[in-house]
Amino acid sequence: MKIVQLCPRIYEHETIYSIVARLLYNDVSSSVSQAMDNLLENRNVQLDAALPSFLIKLQKITLLDAKSLVNHHSVFPYYASFATDKGRALAEKYMLRGEGHAAFKSLGLLASRLPDESQLKYCPCCANEQMQTYGETYWLRAHQLPLVSTCLKHHVNLRTKTRKRKHLYFPYANQQYEYTSCPVAIKIAEISKLVLEEPQLDSVQLLRCYVLRLIGLGFATHTSLRLQKWTVDMTMYYQPIMGDPRVSWLFSHKNEHGFPANIFYADNSSHHPIKHILIIAHLFEHVGDFVVAYSQTNKSQKKSIDYSVVTAQKDIDKTRQVQVLRELENGKSLRQITKVAGVAASTVRNIASQYGYSLEQRERKLSAEQIRAITIKLMIGWSTDVIAENLLVSKSDVEQVLAGQLPIKTLRQRIRFFNRRKLAREMFLKVVNRTSSFKVKDAKEQCYADYMWLYKHDPEWLKNTVSKATRTRVACET
Repeated sequence: MKIVQLCPRIYEHETIYSIVARLLYNDVSSSVSQAMDNLLENRNVQLDAALPSFLIKLQKITLLDAKSLVNHHSVFPYYASFATDKGRALAEKYMLRGEGHAAFKSLGLLASRLPDESQLKYCPCCANEQMQTYGETYWLRAHQLPLVSTCLKHHVNLRTKTRKRKHLYFPYANQQYEYTSCPVAIKIAEISKLVLEEPQLDSVQLLRCYVLRLIGLGFATHTSLRLQKWTVDMTMYYQPIMGDPRVSWLFSHKNEHGFPANIFYADNSSHHPIKHILIIAHLFEHVGDFVVAYSQTNKSQKKSIDYSVVTAQKDIDKTRQVQVLRELENGKSLRQITKVAGVAASTVRNIASQYGYSLEQRERKLSAEQIRAITIKLMIGWSTDVIAENLLVSKSDVEQVLAGQLPIKTLRQRIRFFNRRKLAREMFLKVVNRTSSFKVKDAKEQCYADYMWLYKHDPEWLKNTVSKATRTRVACET
């Protein structure tokens, strides 16, 4: 018999998972699955999802408006802060209809290579205070945000608990704690909390705010980004948290179309809040500094500032190409073209090769045999580090040979793609083979990065493999 719980307890800033876990814990059922069936009429929902799909059911039980649950007890405002107006409105619509998966997709997060938090986090000091005040502990939503590792109230490192489906967890009281010694971690926690609690940020105003500060710090001019200088400085700044795989991954892709440049160049694209938070924490001294700078950006009347730094990448590439071709036709040298057009030497070489222009090359310190050996190893996919070590040359020598070799670069990209695809498929198949009753959620839990890579780059193979595994599971069950 189903017993309805009256007046369920809900605390300020408590997460939806925490609310539901307490309701399930208090349900007089023989198992968590049965409690989920009694409470939510579905024993297969993911309780700790960032954007849950059971809000309609929860609304009826708690008597709270679904919109209040979304805005005050979920991390939806955090993920939607940097989304477009259309994307945010559509995602909120899906959330209120109980379609969390569709909400993720509307915010552009479904194909993101930055995984969600894999653990629940809590502050030991907060847990002690909760136990003393209410006689029980609960999860705070500000602690569950990506990259947040410290409690702003107590400046204590958060403790973690691994998420497990259909396991009801609450923070532990009377646990040891240690104070945070990393200023960067505190800063990220402050900005993340601001993003969670403040209204949506205007994308145009935000980019202009970034540009003004970049120019002031010398990381940009009135016409372009000094990307290499900025990226090097950011990498050094975030060394204390480089152990987080999401941070290290972002800074491992050092090209002009990667982070942080893609925030400016990828027009109409949605970016994970982590990217914006890393930029804000690096450019601004503290939260107040950012709030003031952002609020005053529209009031700035500096007509001399050219915001071409946020021009679409395709327009930038087209302008570069026209300038380079004009200089090539005039017979200018490589050094002169790079200076006039403001592009890298490799860009000039690529354009010259594409349109059949020849460039005079200065005498290199490498012999013809060394260049040939390097070229062969580049063509078969060796990394530049390994080639340099194997042939006893510097890495810059290897990169010099690679520069301007567009066909070799394309070939190496294809090799990396096939290697990555092979690895992703192997990891996915391992999960399929070792799981007796395979479901897609098993892959998301055990090899999330590989699953999302296949979802984006190899969807046909993924679809066929999942269908085959599903048919096998159904056959075994019958």
